[in-house]
Amino acid sequence: MKYLFSILVLFSCTLQLWAQEEQVFIEDTVDVNLDIFAPEDPMEITLKFNIKEYQKTKNKGAFIPADLYYHVDDSIDIVRHIRIKARGNFRRQHCRFPPFWLNIKKAYIPNKNLKTTNKLKLITHCKGARAYNNYVLKEYLIYKIYNLLSPYSFRARLVRVKYIDTGRKNKENLTWAVMLEPEAMMAERFNATPIKLNNIGIKQTAEEQTDVMAMFQYMVSNTDFSVAGRHNVKLIAILDYDRPEPIPVPYDFDYSGLIDTYYAQPGENLPIKDVRERYYLGACRSDAQYMKTIDYFKQKKESIYALINSFEYLEQAEKSDMIKYLDLFYRTLEYDNFIELYLNSTCR
Repeated sequence: MKYLFSILVLFSCTLQLWAQEEQVFIEDTVDVNLDIFAPEDPMEITLKFNIKEYQKTKNKGAFIPADLYYHVDDSIDIVRHIRIKARGNFRRQHCRFPPFWLNIKKAYIPNKNLKTTNKLKLITHCKGARAYNNYVLKEYLIYKIYNLLSPYSFRARLVRVKYIDTGRKNKENLTWAVMLEPEAMMAERFNATPIKLNNIGIKQTAEEQTDVMAMFQYMVSNTDFSVAGRHNVKLIAILDYDRPEPIPVPYDFDYSGLIDTYYAQPGENLPIKDVRERYYLGACRSDAQYMKTIDYFKQKKESIYALINSFEYLEQAEKSDMIKYLDLFYRTLEYDNFIELYLNSTCR
């Protein structure tokens, strides 16, 4: 009987340990309901999948299985089975490791803010060279700059990702990525709804927000966007009869001169040969309207520079290059003929 009693006690203790382990790693009662795009510190995740298979199927538009490990703190990991799929027409062709969708629809992530989210967009390092990690960090900063300029903007979260390649004996690689706020989540913050129409031109959108968006694109030297074609621009409509005009919200800035990726090229129909050459693609306005936008950007200069200079994850030389390029923009704003020479000559 003593022997049987000892076995029962040992079995009971083992069950308790299993229960504790289950709580630590996958228990849904863990409080992870915070807005994942609110914190400024990098998120840490692990993605485990067959990278070789991903690279082979990146142009087929097919999902492949993966395991997502979301690190809540030093003692808690949330583990979920998800699917991933490459995205981006050019980057699927060009990148060895293109950006992808994280399909979490059936993953049951224990976060109330993600209950209606099916997919999350992850901006990746494209290739293994050091410069590509810098491209990711710079694009993150561009999203943060636009957050300073407009509330109607996508939030971005810097992510430190550990990749575990099951196709290469669980080889590990640690790189930077950026997770982008889903469109529906962004629209919901403003009591708005996404618009899917393709026939809305730049002069039919909300004037003030459109002018800020256009001047921002000019500042970072990005011409890879179109409001009418909804290329790298989402449109949202505020659910308010007093504000009927759609608001443009830009995204995808890897073709901007401020990043200066080696693969970026200006549009074929534009009379510029380099993405570092600024070209204004906003709507034509009166001088008074232009000046309102120009003055607004001057007011934001110090906060933009402070954002870049205080960003600890980018090398000082890269930050200095960004500041130097923005200095040229701000010097140009002071030209007496800036509106006539740089805005009216190319506006739409």
